[in-house]
Amino acid sequence: ERIRLHARLAASLQARRPERVAEIARHWSAANDAPRALAASVAAGQQTLRSGAAAEAAAHLSRALELWEVVVDAATLVDLDHPALLLEAALAAEHARHLDRAIDLARKAAAELATVDPMREGQALLLLRDLYRFTYRWDECADAADRALAVIPEIPPSNARARALAAAALSNGYQHRFDDALAHARQSVAVAEAVGDPEALIDAYNALGVQLYNVGDYEGGFAVASRGLGLCDGSVSPERVLTAHICVDNGLARLGRYRDRVANAQRAVALARSSGLGGPRSALLARIWIGA
Repeated sequence: ERIRLHARLAASLQARRPERVAEIARHWSAANDAPRALAASVAAGQQTLRSGAAAEAAAHLSRALELWEVVVDAATLVDLDHPALLLEAALAAEHARHLDRAIDLARKAAAELATVDPMREGQALLLLRDLYRFTYRWDECADAADRALAVIPEIPPSNARARALAAAALSNGYQHRFDDALAHARQSVAVAEAVGDPEALIDAYNALGVQLYNVGDYEGGFAVASRGLGLCDGSVSPERVLTAHICVDNGLARLGRYRDRVANAQRAVALARSSGLGGPRSALLARIWIGA
């Protein structure tokens, strides 16, 4: 009787309140209707992540991964393949700051995409690179960046290629190979400009700004970082905006502009609060704010 009641509630909500996707997913799951529960769990995970409820999104997408194993032709049902669902779940886990879980999911996605889809494999490796960066696993961070650059095609120019070059620049910078780092950063800017995507340009400017800081050109690095922040409008993802704020902060710190550091970090933390999509970057910016 309880199972039938959950099914009726799910169907009623779907007809009358389709925007209440999280409730619909829970009721289909409790009704033991795996196909409908899978579709609703994916929709709920995507919607709740967009609204900033990262922990709830991670839970819905984890449930979707469980249901995937028992649903026939799951990819057609949800219009996603398994690696794509793994990456969505990894992104939600990252924003919820469940970083070990995010790393596990992103690794599985990269493994499934290896030798099948180089572009998407590279994008999975770039996510892994970010996750390793925020868990201070520097060797694995550098390895993921190198692997991404190796598998993402040079032609045609792409957002992913620009991001891979930016990641390689940062990795070379960590290893004090500053000439290689600057070369990769400048290539990243050139590719991003050819693509014309603001998020790719922000990553590229971030990489170039950091490398200019590393060689002592603080004013030049700050000018490049400020160009990246200037691209941040309503179309740019919050995590990319926060990355731009971090790069600007690096310049303000080197230039001794501590009051400006406070204001920059305060604005960034406000964005993380309002969007719910700061992930590990928001914690870093909160520490910067307090320290400044």
